[in-house]
Amino acid sequence: NGVDFERYIFTKEELAGVRKQLGLLDLPIILFVGRVDDPRKGLDVLIQAFRRVRDEVDATLLVIGGGNQTLARNLAGSVLNRVVFLGFVDDIILKKCYALCDVYVSPARLEGFGLTIVEAFAAGKPVVATNVGAIPELIQDGVNGMLIEKDNAFKMADAIMRYLKDPTFSKESGKINVKIAETKFKWDANAKQLEKIYKGLQYQ
Repeated sequence: NGVDFERYIFTKEELAGVRKQLGLLDLPIILFVGRVDDPRKGLDVLIQAFRRVRDEVDATLLVIGGGNQTLARNLAGSVLNRVVFLGFVDDIILKKCYALCDVYVSPARLEGFGLTIVEAFAAGKPVVATNVGAIPELIQDGVNGMLIEKDNAFKMADAIMRYLKDPTFSKESGKINVKIAETKFKWDANAKQLEKIYKGLQYQ
């Protein structure tokens, strides 16, 4: 898997335009990308964590992905006015949302590769994610992201607030992630690597 690294770079004017287009307030943005009604994606845990975050930091939870939103909206309760459900969006809007957010969160209970995490890397964002599946292969805890056990809304909230309250720590994590995306997950390099494996198999 890989990403087109260059496609996540936007000007300040472009990002201001998409913020206005989506009606987003000038507040820190926590981003989730995934099917909203799939329990494996853990949006319910993130919403619980966000309720705690909102006790200390005025922020927006931006939720992108298809599926029935009823349960998630009901769970948001008193913080629903700070949760923005976009549903399915096109590829350009999605990439701009990655670029616009302050922290990306992957609260998954079950995950394979975690492509959305690499997409957040390409946008230069710090990541809070659960310690499941292949995610630990992408994130070095406390360096380019923060790993927490699944279903722990309290620790998830603490990790999110660490990034929102410490811009320097957040920026440094983002810089590391850009480098990771550029050196390890560019599509052309990964395609060549896969091609080399296939060619090697021909002679075995």
